[in-house]
Amino acid sequence: MSINKIFFKIMNLNSSFRKLILVFIDILSLYFSFLFCSNIFKINNNFLLYLSFYLLISVLVYFISNQYKSLIRYINSFEIYKISIRNFIVILVMFLFTKLNNISNISYFFYFYLWLTSTFFIGIVKSIIRDTINFLQKKKSLNQLNVAIYGVCREGVQISSIINQNHQYNLKFFIDENLDLKERYINGIPIINENEIKINRNIDYVFLTKTILKSNKVYEIVNSLTSKNYSVVKLPFLENIYEGKLNYNQIENINIEDLLGRKRVNPIDSLLVKDVNNKNICITGAGGSIGSELVNQFLSLRPKSILMIDQCEYNLYKISEKIKDSQTSIECHYFLGNITDKKFLTDVFENFQVDVIYHAAAYKHVPIVEENPLEGIKNNLSSTLNLCQITKNFEIDKFILISTDKAVRPTNVMGASKRAAELIIKAFAEINNHTEYAIVRFGNVLDSSGSVVPQFKKQISEGGPISLTHKDIERYFMTIPEAAQLVIQAGAMTEGSDTFLLDMGKPVKIYELAKAMITLSGLTHKTRNNPKGDIEIDIVGLRKGEKLYEELLIDDRSEKTIHPLIFKDVEKRIDYSKIIAKIEDINKNLENRNKSAVLKKLKELVTEWEPSNNQF
Repeated sequence: MSINKIFFKIMNLNSSFRKLILVFIDILSLYFSFLFCSNIFKINNNFLLYLSFYLLISVLVYFISNQYKSLIRYINSFEIYKISIRNFIVILVMFLFTKLNNISNISYFFYFYLWLTSTFFIGIVKSIIRDTINFLQKKKSLNQLNVAIYGVCREGVQISSIINQNHQYNLKFFIDENLDLKERYINGIPIINENEIKINRNIDYVFLTKTILKSNKVYEIVNSLTSKNYSVVKLPFLENIYEGKLNYNQIENINIEDLLGRKRVNPIDSLLVKDVNNKNICITGAGGSIGSELVNQFLSLRPKSILMIDQCEYNLYKISEKIKDSQTSIECHYFLGNITDKKFLTDVFENFQVDVIYHAAAYKHVPIVEENPLEGIKNNLSSTLNLCQITKNFEIDKFILISTDKAVRPTNVMGASKRAAELIIKAFAEINNHTEYAIVRFGNVLDSSGSVVPQFKKQISEGGPISLTHKDIERYFMTIPEAAQLVIQAGAMTEGSDTFLLDMGKPVKIYELAKAMITLSGLTHKTRNNPKGDIEIDIVGLRKGEKLYEELLIDDRSEKTIHPLIFKDVEKRIDYSKIIAKIEDINKNLENRNKSAVLKKLKELVTEWEPSNNQF
C-alpha cells in the first residue's frame, strides 16, 4: 500500500481515532525531549517516575487547554506559541512536584531545557504533519491552478500562507518592483522583479492584493501583465479568507474602477452636510448619471426636501422607483419638464422655497450636439440663464453648475456652450449678492451615458470591433459616486463666485484602456501579429471638434482648498452687461434658426474673455 493511500485512510478515520494518533505523536515527542535533557543533566534516579509524571501532566494540560481541537492542517506560529505556554505550565507543575517532594538534585537549567526542547520537538513534528497533509492533498488534486502574487507586502505574505494550505492553487512566485528583493524567498517561494516577467503561459492567474489595487500604479501594472498574456484577478479582503476557505468563486475580476488607481480620500463631513442637511434641494437633470447619484448622496444627508426636474419621463420614473425602494422619509417631488421653459420653472419655484440648486441638466454628447448645434446651444445656455434669473427672483441661497473639462479651450459646440454657461454664472454673481454661485468642472465619469466605457463593453460583448477615434487620445476618469460627492463638497466651499476643479488623477490612454478591457473580459486583442485574436480595435479617426486630450484649467492658475482633491481656478471678473448682451444676441439668432450667426456669436462670447481660448 502506498504512503498516499495510508495517509488518506488515516485522514478518513473518525475524529476520536485521529485524536489518539496525535496524542501518541505528542507522547513520542515528549519522551525524546525528556530523554535528551536527562542525558545532558545525568538524571538517573527515579527516571521512570519523573518521565511518567511528566507525560501524564503534559497530556492532561494539552486536553484541558483544547490542543487537540485545532485543525493541524491550519496550524501557524500562533499555535506554536500556545504550545510553548502549555509546556511552561507543565514545567511549572514538574518544578513544584520536585520541590514538594524535597528533590533538590535537579538543576534549574534542566527545566528550562526541557521546556525548550519539548516545544521545539512538538512544533517541528506538527509543522511536518501540516506540510505533509498540504503536500499530499495538492498532489492528489486535479486541475490545480498555478498562480503568482503581485506585491511583497504584509497582505501578500498572509495570503500566500492561505494559498499554500489550499489544494486548488500552486503558488509559483511573488512579483515585486523592489530590486532589493530580487532573488530572495518568502517561505521557500521565489521573488522575481517585475522587469523579469516574460510571456508565461504556465501561470493561470496573477493575484493582485488590495494593497496593490489601491496604489496609483495599478493601471500600468495590469497593462504590463495583460500584455504578456497573464490573467490578472483580485482577491477578497483578508478578513474574508482568514478561515483558510479560499475558493475559486471568491476570485474577482479586475474592473475598470480598479484600473484608475485613484487616491482614496475620505469626505469632509462638515462640507457634505453644510448645503444639504435640513435644506430644500433642487436638482435639474435628476434622472441623469450625475443627477441621480446626487439624489442618492442626498438621501443619506437628510435634506428637508428634494425637488427633481428632468425632461425624460423614463429617467424620472427610474429615480422615483429607486427612492421608493429606499423607504426614505424625506419629502420628494418629481417634475417632468424642460428648463428652457421659463413659465415651467417659475411655476415650480413659486410653490416651493428652494435653498440650493444643483444644475446637472445639459446636452453633453459631443457628436450629437455637433450635428444639432442650435438645440444644443439653446438647451445649455437658456437653461442656465433661466435658472440664474430664478436665483435672483426667488433669492435662492446657492447655485452650483456642473460643468465639464470640454469647456476649457473648447473645440466643439458642446464645450463652447458649457463655457458660455460658466460665463453666465459669473455674470450673475456680479449683480446678485444674495446667491452664492459655484462652478464645478471635471472630466469623464465611468459608466455615465457619455462615457466610452459602456460603449466598449457593448462592443466587446457583441464580438467587436471596438471603435476608437485615435490611438493617442487621452481622457480623465473618475467614478460617478466620487464625482457627485466631490461636487457637493466643492459647492459648500464657494464664497460667492468660484470655479472648482476636481483632481481627476492621471489621464488614461483610451487605446490602452480598450486593450485592458478586452483582456479583462477573458479575450485577446486581434492584431496583425495576433490574427487569431478575439477583438479588433478599429481606429476610425477623430470626430469633428474632438480633442486628443482635455484640460481643466484655462490659464494654468489654481489654488488649493481644504480638500486635497478639489482645487479653485483663479479667473478674472466678468462684466454682467456685456455677457448678457451677447447671450441675448445669441438667443435672437436661435429664434431665427440662423445657424452661422449663432456659432459666430458663441465663438465671440467664449473667446473675448480668454483670447487664448480660440480653438473653437
